[in-house]
Amino acid sequence: EYAEAVMEDFEEDNPVYLTTIRVNNIPFVLIRATSKDGEYLYANTLANGYFIDFYVYVVDENDAILPLTDEYIEEFKTILATFKPVTA
Repeated sequence: EYAEAVMEDFEEDNPVYLTTIRVNNIPFVLIRATSKDGEYLYANTLANGYFIDFYVYVVDENDAILPLTDEYIEEFKTILATFKPVTA
């Protein structure tokens, strides 16, 4: 249900649901979408009453946005898996 709500929020960017990743028991919805600037990955969760989101564009040395590949997506999943929430 939460993933569907996230997809609706990005409807204009033609979102594609990729997966839900559990990181330290926090579920992140991962989508692939395309804005006017280019393709990007978006990871989102709601934890302890806070939204946590990551927008990821892959850029080259000239700051041109590159198309997403499976390799980039897997690399982002690996990076996301290292997320640790801040505790007070």
